[in-house]
Order: sequence, then structure tokens, then C-alpha cells
Amino acid sequence: MKKGFTLMEVLAVLLIIAVVASMTVPLLRKVNYQVKNSQAKTAALKLAEALRSYYQTNRGYSIEPGAFFNPTDPDDLSSIVMAPASACSSPVATGIPSTAAGTQGIEQLFACGYLSFKDFKGIPYIFSVGSVGLSITPPTSNPGYPTTDANFIPLSRNIDAVFAVGSEDAGSRFEFKAASNNYIYVDGTLKPKDTYQ
Repeated sequence: MKKGFTLMEVLAVLLIIAVVASMTVPLLRKVNYQVKNSQAKTAALKLAEALRSYYQTNRGYSIEPGAFFNPTDPDDLSSIVMAPASACSSPVATGIPSTAAGTQGIEQLFACGYLSFKDFKGIPYIFSVGSVGLSITPPTSNPGYPTTDANFIPLSRNIDAVFAVGSEDAGSRFEFKAASNNYIYVDGTLKPKDTYQ
């Protein structure tokens, strides 16, 4: 006659499973965070390189400082990241864009082919460009960027760096906390830097 498992044996197995799960879940969250953080650094670098290329191609004219976008926001996705090629404001014969300097939005980088949708797809960060002395306030956070230019090598004449902070809809591990002053940035050295602890 076969014997079944005793209640104590079943409880012991369940306890072991619970202990292993409690140790695994935080580790998986940390790995997920590190993957997203790495993706955000790569995307910020691509944005910085695109700004540099745009600046050089357009003879010293750059994207408007203070511009920002969140690739997980449907409105930003459709109007900025998925901007049609027809929205590209091409340089005129002189090499200068037809609109005034510093008034072009980030959508120009996507519309003119400097950036691709796939580079930002699903990354839960807000990306912004600007001067460190400029007050940049994305809708879901206020990154409190440094107020001194001493630590930054400018990307272009009017843009010191590209910044990325976790967006509100990204979950608590990604979301920027104003008190912690954490963000990713890429300046003229074109090396992503991370102030996250």
C-alpha cells in the first residue's frame, strides 16, 4: 500500500519554495532595472550623437534647448518619435534650416533620419536636451539638473547635455525622485554618465 506525503513534508516543501522565491524576486527586479537603465544610457548617447550631427550638418544651428519627450507616452510617441519624414525641415542652400536657430524640436531628429523609433521603443525614461543652467521641467518630474557649467562639455553651442530620468509610469524602481537628484546624462564627451545610486 502506497503512503502519501504527510502534512509536515508538504509544509516543509512549501516553506523552501517561499524562501527561494523571496530571494529570487528582488534579484529579478534589480536585473530588470539594470537592463532598462542600460537601454536608457544607450538611447541618451544616440540622442547626443544625433544632436551633434544635426548641429554640424546645419552649420551651428541646433535643437531647441529644454525640449523633452517620453517614448512610452502615446502623445509623444505619435508626435515626436514617429514624426513623418515630410516634417523634416531641410537646410536651405546656405546649409541653415529654414526656421530660426534653436526653435526646432526633437521631432526634427526623428523626421530627418538622425534617430530611429527602435532606439527608444518601450524605454520608461523622459529624455530632454538643454543647458545645465536652463530650468527643464518634464511633466512628471523636476530633475534639478546641476546649475553650473563647470562639469559639462557642451554638445553644441546652446546645448550642454542630454538628460534622462525615469518616467512616472515606469514603476517605483525607475521613477525619478526629486530629493535624490538622480539622472543619466551625456555631454560633449559622448560618454553616458549615471548619477543613480
